[in-house]
Amino acid sequence: MKKLILVRHAKSSWEGNYSDRERPIKPRGIRDAFLTANTLKNKAFSFDAVYTSPAKRAFETALIFMEVLKRDYDALLTEEALYDFDGRSLKAFICSLPDHLEIVLVFGHNHALTSLANHWGGFVTDNVPTAGIVILDFDVSLWSTIESANTQCLFPKQFR
Repeated sequence: MKKLILVRHAKSSWEGNYSDRERPIKPRGIRDAFLTANTLKNKAFSFDAVYTSPAKRAFETALIFMEVLKRDYDALLTEEALYDFDGRSLKAFICSLPDHLEIVLVFGHNHALTSLANHWGGFVTDNVPTAGIVILDFDVSLWSTIESANTQCLFPKQFR
């Protein structure tokens, strides 16, 4: 079994003169990230690896999750392939994960996350919201062979 947990970055700020990669998360995004991180914590998964896009909003979201999940910040790996908006490089990255990893947590961006959630999980949603989580369970032993998954969505609106 392989388990992939996709997390969309928390709501980011469009204020200020930031490049896309440097946009920080907003106060509402911080609240929502803590909310969904605590929801995920209650599921008690033991992650084998945690990856994040290098964009500031994804990285900051990942740091909140690492804090809530009581994981060492050094375990957070930044991966350029996750700074993806259509899903191609994200999909390639996931399908090339080392097979000894069973449960992987990934922080990224839309439309890549929505596209892959719908591709692997059947139609899940029109839009994975900011700070939203999609849990995909694959009944395979190799990441390169993932095709369809049992899917669960944990979106902030469900827990406010």
